[in-house]
Amino acid sequence: MTAPPGVCVEVFEGVYCRFVAFRRFESARRGSKCTFATINAFAEINIMVTYEFESLILKKIKEGFRTTEELLKAIADYSSIKMKVVPFYLIGTTLRSYLSCLEHEGQIACEIIDNKSETRLV
Repeated sequence: MTAPPGVCVEVFEGVYCRFVAFRRFESARRGSKCTFATINAFAEINIMVTYEFESLILKKIKEGFRTTEELLKAIADYSSIKMKVVPFYLIGTTLRSYLSCLEHEGQIACEIIDNKSETRLV
């Protein structure tokens, strides 16, 4: 099976999977392959989750959450994620990517104060 351009598909125990924001989605039945329609649905979910987390990040910055770790905790609490070491670093990297994009778009300003990354709305 070949994926449409821009869609990342990985094979996991014979099942085509799609990784979406902090969750792994796979076909409903083990051993069955996702169709292009299913992959497109996962891509659509990915887009919705991206907008949801962008909105959450901006809301939390407006509420006074400034450091990356404060924002990371807020996202984990919102998503009901009990952090362990690996998710902490993976989700933290994703958060930093969001912050980088938001800064590039001019929605936030990031600066290093006292060796900590702090953000504010522009």
